[in-house]
Amino acid sequence: MFEDDNIEDNKYKKFRHFHYHDLTEEEISELDVEVKEYYEWISNNSSVPYLVTLGECEEKNMIGENNGRYNDSILQTAVTKLLDNINGTPITQKTLSDVTQNILDNESYHCSKIMYLIDQYRTVGLDSTMQARTENIHMFVHPGMSRIHALWYLKARTEKIVMWDNVGHFKNKAALRFKEWRDIFTVEGKTVFFANVDGNILEVHMQEDRPSIAGCVDLIRAMFDWKLPVLRGKADDDVMSYVRTEGSTGVAIETKNDYTLKAIDLLEILGLYPESVERIEKENFSIYKI
Repeated sequence: MFEDDNIEDNKYKKFRHFHYHDLTEEEISELDVEVKEYYEWISNNSSVPYLVTLGECEEKNMIGENNGRYNDSILQTAVTKLLDNINGTPITQKTLSDVTQNILDNESYHCSKIMYLIDQYRTVGLDSTMQARTENIHMFVHPGMSRIHALWYLKARTEKIVMWDNVGHFKNKAALRFKEWRDIFTVEGKTVFFANVDGNILEVHMQEDRPSIAGCVDLIRAMFDWKLPVLRGKADDDVMSYVRTEGSTGVAIETKNDYTLKAIDLLEILGLYPESVERIEKENFSIYKI
């Protein structure tokens, strides 16, 4: 009996996809039953799913200034990777996979994706809820690896995350029932598939508009005129490799009241987006398209 139980457990610990594409209604119903079985096994044996907010994660130091994975410094680094490659290889949907094999092109793509998602949140909203699993004092966000950075830039602390908790960080909250969890990811016009990741989390992956995301990279570069931003004012020495001091096209960063621009200030570039937000006003500086 003990051996049989182990065999059954091993089944749920194996990575597996559940695809609904081109299935009959009867096949969909049968697959739903199986998905629920995996959901219940993980919930009872590995990780408990909760619906939490970004703010609640911040309270647990899973995001924010007391966390090393998701914080303002990481946002600043993302921007510097974009600027390091501001005149990099053009990216289209067709070339995305090949071009992003290069580390710098991959990093600048992901920064651009964060900017795209920030703009999507401000204009039309985001379709899918982020998902994460606990890793001791940390969390690992997936799907939503770029969304989490976009929402942290916006300090959208009321936004929700489905958290699969194997530590007990959120044990005082009510766990999600299967139907509640499933309803979170039911979006009209969107298709989904599920992934059992080694019996630790049941991920939901939702259809997304990849062509427009891939296309955002060169739209953003064009906004910068494929050049570093023009500094109009003073900056710390560690900022100077990410700006130019002369130019009349692209993007400018202009300091106010004799302020000296800091490296951390560069993260505010994430708020720009072509033809949507082309000027950002902060207390000590402005960022704008020239």
